Amino acid sequence: VPGLVCEPDAFDCVPVAQLQRMLSLLRGEEPELRVVLVACFYSVELYNRLTALGDFVIQCDYRFAEGPACHFKGDIQQILHRRWWGSVVVAPPCKNTSWATASLFPEKQADGRQFAGLHFAFQLWCAPADAVLLEQSRGELSRFLGPPSQIIHPKHLKGGNGEVKTTCLWCRGPVSYTHLRAHETSLHL
Repeated sequence: VPGLVCEPDAFDCVPVAQLQRMLSLLRGEEPELRVVLVACFYSVELYNRLTALGDFVIQCDYRFAEGPACHFKGDIQQILHRRWWGSVVVAPPCKNTSWATASLFPEKQADGRQFAGLHFAFQLWCAPADAVLLEQSRGELSRFLGPPSQIIHPKHLKGGNGEVKTTCLWCRGPVSYTHLRAHETSLHL
């Protein structure tokens, strides 16, 4: 893909035909095709659920995928603006924006970590897409995006093991209920 700078093994895709299709989609080919971008995930559970719904999914994280997937290992910003996405499902790191670390906010604000975390989340929120589903724990995003569209408590999820971390979902655009349910049931909290 012209202009895409990445490690030689950055595309973790099986089989080769899927890799070729992913590269063509990242070149902007087939603009009418609804492609889902799953960012900041290396687990393939959500990827598998969305592909089972019939979507073509490209997954991205700085780590390799935990299983076979059309997965780009690298900086999401390298592929985020390469096409118009049908949906973008993102879970940016919340370690610098979560209220769970509020006692460290003065330090994180002083050295710029909190601003960097918010900036990254906002870049993903503003992705070129029909719909964006952003997941984070309770935190500073609420000050800017307003209250979450949905709050999920791990104890309500199948397989919940007594976790207490509340997960917030912000939805922009027409996020389908099926995609929301696929995401909810694939959370590993």
